[in-house]
Amino acid sequence: MSVIARTKSVALDKASGSKVPPRVVAAVGIPVLLGVVGVAVRPISDPGAWTAVREGGLLRQTWQFVARDPASPFASADVIRTEWAGDLVAAFAHDTWGPAGLILLRAVALVALAVLFLWAARGEADLVPAVIATFVGLFGALSLGEEPMTAGVVLAMVSVIGWRGGAAGLRPPWWLVPVVWVWASTHSSWVVGPLLGVVTAAGLALDGRLDRPTARRFAAVILASIAAAALTPVGPRLLLTPFRGHPGESGVLAGWTPADITNPLALLTAGAAVLLLASWLRTAARPTWWKVAHAGTALAITLSFGRAVPFAACLLVPLVAEGLQALRGTSAERPGRLEGRALVLGALVGVVVCAGLAVPLSHVDRDAPAAFRSELSRLPSGTVVFGYHQTASWLLLFEPQLQVVMDARPELYAPADVTAYVSALRAEPGWSEVVDRSGATVALLPAGSPLGTALRERRGWRVVRASADYVLLAAR
Repeated sequence: MSVIARTKSVALDKASGSKVPPRVVAAVGIPVLLGVVGVAVRPISDPGAWTAVREGGLLRQTWQFVARDPASPFASADVIRTEWAGDLVAAFAHDTWGPAGLILLRAVALVALAVLFLWAARGEADLVPAVIATFVGLFGALSLGEEPMTAGVVLAMVSVIGWRGGAAGLRPPWWLVPVVWVWASTHSSWVVGPLLGVVTAAGLALDGRLDRPTARRFAAVILASIAAAALTPVGPRLLLTPFRGHPGESGVLAGWTPADITNPLALLTAGAAVLLLASWLRTAARPTWWKVAHAGTALAITLSFGRAVPFAACLLVPLVAEGLQALRGTSAERPGRLEGRALVLGALVGVVVCAGLAVPLSHVDRDAPAAFRSELSRLPSGTVVFGYHQTASWLLLFEPQLQVVMDARPELYAPADVTAYVSALRAEPGWSEVVDRSGATVALLPAGSPLGTALRERRGWRVVRASADYVLLAAR
């Protein structure tokens, strides 16, 4: 019986085009599936999700891609809805399934990202090294939430695959041009696509593989991608929106602060890039410059902004897989039909499981002060709330009759106002004058915040309601 079983296994392996036995695919695939589900499904934790839902709803009402926000009277600039496609999808999901729809959107995006990770890694390594590289990528993507940035990271991985294929065969990836159009309509991270093209082309030039005709074709793809971004409904002004905003305190509000290298996500991602670069210095076979450029770019991205770690992970996954395969001293086997079918089936099962878990998790909201709805809904229309910028998005969506002093979109506000707001949150000198100028009579702040303490102890504001996470204060 054992001989017959082995004979059937070998025959099945040959038919599928792979030497990997089905039992190995199953033994490796099940932990991968569980890991992806564990990463993909969790309660809503990203306040940017509420911004996307609200912006998508406003866009459906007016179809104005550039407009003033009626609930942000303190803003000095127009809202430019560059992420209109992602906002519309988020609004539809929330209107149809409620918060569970946002959780499911994130889960589907992360399942797709895991499939792309494994696909890219499997092209460079055998199954086990490819799975290890995939988990490295998923660990770097743990910070992704329910906002359109998650879709941006998925499209970034598509771009990585495209430019790697273009570099390997010296074939300009023209198919990435429409991808960049979709990307530019979804998230401002679209600039990563053309940037990756520039980095790849520069590496190929250093490798001496890029003659003038090929260089012109690669440059044409890069320029066509930028032109495609300018052809979204927002128009050419979209080209400048990734750089819109103000330095300094605005980065605190938007979350684009320098990476904390002690953060486990940044530490692992930066460590993987450093180990790759160090291993290439010790190897006899010189790596191609375009791969060195990809690893160096991943390291630079990781060290620049904490939120950009998932983009660096996209660059590193195939490089890590290739490096692990090199340690085995053998060439990678091509994946067969069995692995392809298992990948598709696993993705479908993952989405179904995530859909089942999304409903119970939708009742858990880590960052929204939902317990204060009754008190907030009784406030007179037009009441100005000095709120924490991370909860302002939720406040604007669910209590639209209220006005907030500032939210997590610092590009809408004057730099001096952003600085004053952050200073007031810290209860630094001059905080009382900032609160008075805002006209706020209510404050919704994190429990134990410096401003909340100062309002109670120095201004005599009363506590309307408090929880373990937030406190609602009102002027006497």
